[in-house]
Parts: sequence; C-alpha cells; structure tokens
Amino acid sequence: MKFGVKPTQLALSAVIIFIPILILQSFYLKFRTEQKIKQWEKSSQLRKEESKESYQSLLDRQNVVSDNQTQKEAETKKIRPLTSTYNLHILLIKPSSLPDSAFFPLLNALQHSSSKYSNINAISDFLDEEAIKYESPEYKLNVILHTKSITLKDITKVGDIAIPWEKDTFGISNLQDEFEEVLQTEFPYFKEKDLVVFLYFDNAYEAGIDDSRFYEYKKFRSFADDDRGRAYVNVFSFSSSFASYLNEIILHESLHLFGATDKYLEDKYGCTEKGLGDIDKDPIYPQDKTDIMCGLVAKSAEDFSRTYLSDEKLVINPITAKEIGWKQD
Repeated sequence: MKFGVKPTQLALSAVIIFIPILILQSFYLKFRTEQKIKQWEKSSQLRKEESKESYQSLLDRQNVVSDNQTQKEAETKKIRPLTSTYNLHILLIKPSSLPDSAFFPLLNALQHSSSKYSNINAISDFLDEEAIKYESPEYKLNVILHTKSITLKDITKVGDIAIPWEKDTFGISNLQDEFEEVLQTEFPYFKEKDLVVFLYFDNAYEAGIDDSRFYEYKKFRSFADDDRGRAYVNVFSFSSSFASYLNEIILHESLHLFGATDKYLEDKYGCTEKGLGDIDKDPIYPQDKTDIMCGLVAKSAEDFSRTYLSDEKLVINPITAKEIGWKQD
C-alpha cells in the first residue's frame, strides 16, 4: 500500500499554513506603520514646538532691536521749529504713462493764478498771516516750485484704504527710497537743510468711477516724514480748480516737517479738541474755524463740516503754534 500526497492536498496545506502567517504579517506591518506614524507625529510636534520657540525667540529679539531702534530714533529725532530760514522745494513727479500736458492746467494755476488761494504763494501768505498772531520769532519759508517734471517708474499701491488708515511700512519705505533716488539724481546740489515736497501726479484714479471707493485707486495717501524733511503729496486731480485744495494739502504736510501733528480723528469724521479753531471758546461749540491740521469745523462734539483754504476758516491754533515753535508755554 502506497502512501502519497496529492498536489491539491499540498496546495491546501500551504494555504492553511500561510494564510495565518500573512494575516499575522499584515497585522504586524499595520502595527509597525501605526507606530511609525505616531513616532513621526510626535517628532513633528516636537519640531513644531521647537520651531515655535525659536520663532518666538527671534520675534523677541527683533522686538528688542525694534524698541531700541525706536528709542534711539526718538532720542536722535531732528527738532526743526519754524523759527529760521528754510527752502521748501516743490517737485513735480509723474508716472511714465502720464504726459505733461495732462496737468498743465493745474500747474498754470499754481504759477499764474490771480486767486489768493490757487497761486503757490498762498502757502507763504497763509503762514505769514498766522505768524502775526503769535509774534513769532523771525522766520522765512522760501517756497520754490520746480516746473520741470520728473518721470518716475510706475509705483505700486502703498497702504490700506481702511479707516483707520493702515500703511504698508515696507511699501512706504520703498516708495520713499524711489523718490529719494530721483532727488539725488536730479538735484544733487540740494542742501541737507532743504525741505522737499514731492507732488506725485497720480493718474490711477479717474473721476466718475465709483467715487465712494475713491481712495482705493490712489497709489498712496499723502504723508510726511519730518525726520527726513520730506513730504509726499498725492495729486489726484489735474484741473485748475484743484490748485487751492492742493495748496492746503501742501501746507498741512509741510507743517508736519516742523513738528505739527495731525488733529483729525482716524476712526470717524471729526477733530480732536486739539484741532479746534478756537480752543478757548466758551461755550466751546459751535466753532467757526478749525486748525489746518484737522480741516473740519466743529458745530458740536459730533457734528463736523469740511472747510477749505478758500473759505478762510483754516487757522493755526495755539497748540499747533507751540508744536512748530511759534508759541512758548
């Protein structure tokens, strides 16, 4: 009698033996995979925490540097009272896409207008009239309008248009560097004490395209850097009728260069009490004038109306006069 094992039986036996092995191997691999995943997640979490700690440490160091730099800047900040002679150079800057002819009407008004407010002389005239009230030390501001335009490569939009305004610090720094490069290239003979107002003819906005979103089209909001002695004015209208308002903007930004501070409210339409035309009035409301660093006449603490240079309701109040060195304690 012969004993033999049929191939089918061998195959069946192999299946019976190997299936459990495969199942066990599968469980083992799954277990190992889960362990590796947990280990990876744990190490990943540790790396994140280390990275977070390193990042926070870096931020802390940067904040210390920033605080020290801010303190150093405050300690070395230039004091420039409007009590001596200064040259205020007004330069015309335009994007390459804008022809000179586009702003000729405005430029002509600034140069030749017989209007007391539209001519560029309105700037020094206003200051002379206000200085008399404070018997301020002798000063002289030579306003020099340079009529040859300078082409600047097209700039990108700087800052947010939200209220309160938030400015892109990095973008503004780049903007200032671009203007400064133009200044050093075109006017290397300017003296260090000379002050500069850059008029940038901004053609990014066109009247009539949803005026409620007006500021979204401007490249930047007018501002001043008193430490550098530079003001950057966004000229968003090129008509001759804009000349008076432009002189007002130049006045406002230029006074920053001598220490004057803004006195309007950023979060709503109004002035702080420091921006009232007559801070000693009793009762304090209604006001009939306003400080030029605000530009809004207060009918009450909550009700303000816009006024302009040509309305003859803009003044330099005692607070601003003190800031620019015209009034002592």
